[in-house]
Amino acid sequence: MVEPNAYVEYTPSIPRILVEPKRISSIFAKPGKGTAARVVKGYVTKVERDHVEIVSCHKSNETCNIPFDFCVIAAGAGYTRPIRPGESENTQKDRHLNLLTKAEELKHAKEVVIVGGGIVGVEMAADIAEYYPTKSIKLFSRSAKLLPELPQRCGTVAKEWLERRGVQLYLNMSYDGRDRSNPEKVVFWCIGSKNNRPINIFGTEALLPLKVDDTLRISPSVFAVGDIMSHKGCPIKTAYSADITGAYVAKCIKNLAKDSKYNLLSYPGDIMGTEKEPLISCVSLGSRNGLLVFNKWVVTGLFAAIAKSLVARSKIRQLQGSEICDLAWQLAEW
Repeated sequence: MVEPNAYVEYTPSIPRILVEPKRISSIFAKPGKGTAARVVKGYVTKVERDHVEIVSCHKSNETCNIPFDFCVIAAGAGYTRPIRPGESENTQKDRHLNLLTKAEELKHAKEVVIVGGGIVGVEMAADIAEYYPTKSIKLFSRSAKLLPELPQRCGTVAKEWLERRGVQLYLNMSYDGRDRSNPEKVVFWCIGSKNNRPINIFGTEALLPLKVDDTLRISPSVFAVGDIMSHKGCPIKTAYSADITGAYVAKCIKNLAKDSKYNLLSYPGDIMGTEKEPLISCVSLGSRNGLLVFNKWVVTGLFAAIAKSLVARSKIRQLQGSEICDLAWQLAEW
C-alpha cells in the first residue's frame, strides 16, 4: 500500500468535523490497520506493467521501484483543503492542527461561501447552517439544481431545507472569487477535480478519469477503482460505488492469484445483473435530517439522518481495525 500520509481519514465526515472540532481525532486510523499490508510512505509517479515508481516521503526526492503482480489505482478525487489533506499534512498531528485552525476560522467568520452544489457542498452548507444559524451563507453551483447526480426530489428537498435556514443559493452561477482575502469570510471549495498529483501510466501522462474495461482494468494486471476511474456502469461517483468496486477488484485479484487464466465476471453486469450499479447514497441535512437514496426511491427525515450516522461510525470503526464492522461491511457488499 503506497500512501503519502501517516494516517487515513473518513473524508465524508469532514463537513461535520468543521462544526464539531472536538470529534476530529475520531475520524483517523493508521493506513492498513487490521490488514497484513505493508505500507510504504510516498507518492506514485509512474505505473508500469509490472512495477510502480514512487517518490519517498522519508527522503527528499528519493525514488524507488516497487514490483507487483497486480496493481490497484485508488487515488480518489482531488478536492481542495480542507476536504482533502494538502501536501503539508503528511502527519496526523499536522492534519489535526489544520482542521482545528479551519474550524476556528469558520467559527469567527461572518460570511461563508460554499462552491459546489453536489453532495459535499450541500452537506457543508447544511451543517454550517444548523450549527451557526446567524452566519451569512452563500452556496454557488454551476448546475441549475442542487444534487444533480441524485433523483430530482433530493435537490428539491435540499433546496427547501437550506432556504428555510437562510442559505442564499446561487444556482447556475460560478463563484468569481471576489473578496477572498476578507478575514471575515471563509470559502469552501466543494468541487471534486482531477487527482492531486499527475501519474505517468505506461509511459504517458494519464488522462483522468482512467477509462477501464468491464473488469475495471486498464491492463491485465492494473485495476482502477473509485473516483479516479471511468466506466459506463458507474456513472455517478458515490462512497458506495468506491466501496463496492474496491470489493469487486479484491475478489478479482484473489481469483487471478489462484488461476492466472480465471475468467473474471464483468462489472456490474455479471455481478448485479444490470447495466449500471445501483444508485445508493446518503446525504445529511444537519444532524437530524437527511436523504437516503436507493435508485429512484428517496427516504427523507430523521431515519435518513440515523442511517448516515450509522454508516459513518461503522466505516470509521472498520478503518480503525474493528473486526465486527469489517465483517458487517463485507456482508453488506456481498
